Amino acid sequence: MSAGSERPVRDRSQRIPLGLGEQLVGAWRLVAYTRTGMDGAVSHPLGEGASGSILYTPDGYVSVQLAAAGATDPDERGAVRYLAYAGPFAVSAETGRLLHEVVVSVDEEAIGGSQEWEAQLEAGTLTLRSGPEDPGATLVLEREAPRQL
Repeated sequence: MSAGSERPVRDRSQRIPLGLGEQLVGAWRLVAYTRTGMDGAVSHPLGEGASGSILYTPDGYVSVQLAAAGATDPDERGAVRYLAYAGPFAVSAETGRLLHEVVVSVDEEAIGGSQEWEAQLEAGTLTLRSGPEDPGATLVLEREAPRQL
């Protein structure tokens, strides 16, 4: 077959459903981080000006970086308001929930544990609702556009 007579490869990406893990791959920017208490009150653990990102890699790793506005300045207790951890991620076959394994973290007590999230992906917005280890937390993120290097 000559180069001119080769049939073009058809794009089948719209016909092959991707699993949640494949759909998450890329960079996500934090829009909101809230916590809903048992009484229904909504708070912002890192303040309303929080920023951050979550990166999911094609080979199954996640990096989470969340910071309060002015996170380099310690709060009244002397704590820097910054959450960061990284490790493998997977989607549980049993529950369909997203699991982040914590291999490294700024919080030493979190290392070796995991974060469980209910993930909802809709029109470029990812909503993560926490599992039983941290009930009431919700992260809303928007997909970042790929960057050209």
